[in-house]
Amino acid sequence: MRTFKKPLWQKIFLTSFLAYLAIVPSGCNPSKILSGLPFIKPPVKKVELTYWGLFEPVEVMTPLIEEYQKANPHVKINYEQRAYSSLAQHKETLLTRLREGTGPDIFRLHHTWIPQFASELSPLPSEVMSSAEFANTFHAPLQNLLSDQGQLYAIPLMYDGLMLFYNQKHFEEAGITRPPTDWEEFRDAAVRLTQTDAQKITRAGAAIGTAENVIHSSDILGLMWAQSQVDFPDALTSGSARDALVFYTNFVTKDKVWDPALPDSIYAFSQGRVAMIFAPSWRVFDIQNLNPGLNFSTAAVPQIPALPPAETAATNWASFWAEGVNLDSQNAAEAWKFLKFLSEPENMRRLYSEEAKLREFGEPYSRKDLGEVLLTNNYLAPLIDGAPTATSAIITDAAGNDVYVEAVTEAVNSVLQGKDVDQALATLKTTIERSGSAGR
Repeated sequence: MRTFKKPLWQKIFLTSFLAYLAIVPSGCNPSKILSGLPFIKPPVKKVELTYWGLFEPVEVMTPLIEEYQKANPHVKINYEQRAYSSLAQHKETLLTRLREGTGPDIFRLHHTWIPQFASELSPLPSEVMSSAEFANTFHAPLQNLLSDQGQLYAIPLMYDGLMLFYNQKHFEEAGITRPPTDWEEFRDAAVRLTQTDAQKITRAGAAIGTAENVIHSSDILGLMWAQSQVDFPDALTSGSARDALVFYTNFVTKDKVWDPALPDSIYAFSQGRVAMIFAPSWRVFDIQNLNPGLNFSTAAVPQIPALPPAETAATNWASFWAEGVNLDSQNAAEAWKFLKFLSEPENMRRLYSEEAKLREFGEPYSRKDLGEVLLTNNYLAPLIDGAPTATSAIITDAAGNDVYVEAVTEAVNSVLQGKDVDQALATLKTTIERSGSAGR
């Protein structure tokens, strides 16, 4: 006859219970007997989580991981900073591994990937963070940008998006006292800031109008379409979409404030060869590495001018990363608890502090209640101010969305080559739709 051994904790409990019964008087209430016994818990299940980071090295994450493990000794977290030749390779590798069932428990993904990754992502459990709590915690657009079909799929530990970078010395020389707030002011400033010699641009007024040498050109066009209330990509063939693309390319074809022959916009700005560019906050580090002594500031992106007395609501452009959990993870619940821990105010401040040891500032806060801290930062204040009214799309650059960014580049190049604008937009719309995601 086959026998089964009882676990040790059950043996201890049974022995204690029988010994207790031996000394209890007969007729005693059984419920009182049971209430007098100490509760013996079974051993806690050991949990090991694999966490694929992207930008932050191990030394940044270690203090927080160690603190969490100390409070939760049954959990071990293995963090590694993944290195890829491109963000597109990271995106492809991660998605493939998730589909094959060999992906990590926790990983960093760009918010624009959510629609494509949704079937491989563990939904954020309401008991870890409810939809209402999420909305009250993070900047307003993040809930929509990290959801698919009404379900949240990631927790953001940072926020970023497009800002206007401008050279303060160039502005002073041109007598411009403040950064432009709408596109007409921007266009006027770009013309005034442009310097030429024998019809050749020696200092560009603004890096805008082309695609090949304007870093984040697809973001700029996405911003213009969003401000024009173009429903992306369904309304890409509308008159508003056409007007925005023509306005964009006119900076080169008519206003002559930028040229395809100039170096890329980030390098040109760092060398004082262009007065204004558009970029997210992390480009500050690229510029400082290229030219530590450059005197520059950031400002909010221009808006479409409103005719008085009407007012137009501001529209900004988001591009940020968040942490997701593998749907196939055997420890998804523990993974979400750890991410909730990282998103708490004191831990997000500590994470920022660890990052700031390696560079001028850490990743900008995604939490609303920490936003005020960054309003005194020389570079981040416009970003935080614009966060509540940000939007985005799959054409976001520097996010592994190469096929979509290249489609925008092709549309811009077609217009600059004198081809039909409507045809360029129709081709762009078709390419976006055929590439498998028209979402954020």
